[in-house]
Amino acid sequence: MITVVLEEGNSQVLRTTSLEGNERVLLGADLGILSRLDEFSYDVFCEGDMGAVIEGVQKAKLLTSDAKMLSHLEEIIRLAIHCKNVKGATLTFTPF
Repeated sequence: MITVVLEEGNSQVLRTTSLEGNERVLLGADLGILSRLDEFSYDVFCEGDMGAVIEGVQKAKLLTSDAKMLSHLEEIIRLAIHCKNVKGATLTFTPF
């Protein structure tokens, strides 16, 4: 399972989202910037990366028809949009 964490510049966690089995959609596919995600490390993206993150999540949505997964991916997009609008914010994808 991959947990997505939205943090402000001062490392304060604003929101998180995760869904059991989301690694099946988020890992191993050609999702642009998200293609570097794996189950052994975490990846941190800054507000300048959010366009590419959103694009990757949009591609992930094409890989599933599961309603819970689609809702989860929409939540990741909402977190990315919030991150894009907050200077110094980050979005972390972590398997831990």
